Amino acid sequence: MYPDPPVPGTHEQTPSRWRLRRRSAQPCATSGGLFLQSLGRTIDPSDAVNRPLVGVLMTEDFCWRSAVEAWRARKPRRWHRAKWSAWRAEQAVLEGKRSRIRELASELGFHEPA
Repeated sequence: MYPDPPVPGTHEQTPSRWRLRRRSAQPCATSGGLFLQSLGRTIDPSDAVNRPLVGVLMTEDFCWRSAVEAWRARKPRRWHRAKWSAWRAEQAVLEGKRSRIRELASELGFHEPA
């Protein structure tokens, strides 16, 4: 009368297109280093231990990433024009923070990947 129940484990073996696209869009940090989202690259953990300004760079990157995630979570609907424009103005502030992080990274000798 009822169809057979799905076999457990088959859904996990065949990822959907959304999961595949999401995985491919995320940067891969397979080198075992510390990934800096604002730069889009990994750095060697020994740099963070031996150079205090790299620790500052990592902290700034973490704070920026947390702020971006919180900003995205607060995205208003398009028809709330005042909230939408304030939300978009906040994006410019976050991009300014990101550019300052990139400037600090270039001063420390970390260049963005090509």
